[in-house]
Amino acid sequence: MVMIAACNEGSETPATPIELSATASPVTPTTTATTTSTATTTATATAPAPPEPPYRVTFEAGEPIDVSPAVVFVDPNTGSAEAWVIPGPGAEFSVAPSGSYVVYQQGEEYRLLRTEDGGDRAIEVDSRPIEFGPGDSGFVAATQGRSVISAFDGLGSHLGELWNGKADARTAVSWAPDGESVASAIHPGAGSSLQLTIRAVGDWSAVSVEAGRSAGGVSLEWSHDSERIAVVTEDRVRVFSRGGELLGEFAGQFGGYWANPRWSSDDAHLYVNQMPRSGGELAYLFTADGEAVFRFFTPSYAGGCGSEQWVDGQTVEFGRYDVRLDGTFELHGRRSNRLYPRLSSYGLVLPEEFAFHIPHYGAGNTVRWTSDGRLVFTTPSVGHGGCGEGWRESSATEPRIEWPPYADAD
Repeated sequence: MVMIAACNEGSETPATPIELSATASPVTPTTTATTTSTATTTATATAPAPPEPPYRVTFEAGEPIDVSPAVVFVDPNTGSAEAWVIPGPGAEFSVAPSGSYVVYQQGEEYRLLRTEDGGDRAIEVDSRPIEFGPGDSGFVAATQGRSVISAFDGLGSHLGELWNGKADARTAVSWAPDGESVASAIHPGAGSSLQLTIRAVGDWSAVSVEAGRSAGGVSLEWSHDSERIAVVTEDRVRVFSRGGELLGEFAGQFGGYWANPRWSSDDAHLYVNQMPRSGGELAYLFTADGEAVFRFFTPSYAGGCGSEQWVDGQTVEFGRYDVRLDGTFELHGRRSNRLYPRLSSYGLVLPEEFAFHIPHYGAGNTVRWTSDGRLVFTTPSVGHGGCGEGWRESSATEPRIEWPPYADAD
């Protein structure tokens, strides 16, 4: 049981240590076994106690956040925080965009915690969420030994199946921003084509189309208006309508991999980052229908590390560079934190063992914003040591804009 000094709101006297548990400790179950020899004896064995239920801890601004493992929510206006501590070794969790619920794993069991009232229940899934819907709408996870991919609501109740059958690791799922469609891109197996399936939330009717082949992974990204979806594979970018119509595509012949497709705020352009096997880093810009506009090339690492984003409808932040639609660009003086805010900016204090590093490509412990304007992160941090720290201005040599047609593309 964790003991810390809790602060009572409105009290002028120092708080006293209290036991931080949402409920009384569970009763330890016992089992009775009887053995027979020359004499009959009865022995009582104590079974291992189950993990305690999650409990809530509050922190005032500047107070060290020293609980773990936990999901922590921060009010950026006051610096105060609340943490939901999830006892048990190796607890892993995923937080809904709204922050209203957390899906976590303890041992072999998956559970759902409602953060507004502490409601906690077991759920019938076999994986952490693959994808969350907008706000409080629900999430997608694997079931039945991971052979079925299903959608669930924010209470953990089953809504419908997205995929039932053999699938390999090249799987992606994306819930449309308007909450009305869920897309999945799945490879049924070796030698088969990528299947893009778009289902209507509610009756779960589906449109399914072939989306080519991919030797590597696949990424999906809905436009903000939910009318288009980008499907990005190792060597191709395709744009489909919500109804499954192929609107446009771009194919490359340079290998490497694609990552982080992002739509501009007006949905007029699509950005895709690529890291060729030959080295360097590329930022591609496309129209909404997949037509190439230009690409920005840096022979060395640009310091992006998954943080690429549209600053406005005309400018992409690509690592340490601002790249504009008119083909101009400039170097940042320092890395911005619009996607990955720093805790120190809000006066938050973490013990040294919880020291936070920006994780690679949005790992589960990313500091991020909830849809209601709070910061959320997890403790302890398991980041890989500071993404982008290897970038140096001296290595940013000869960046350039390249216009289509590209010499190495179809």
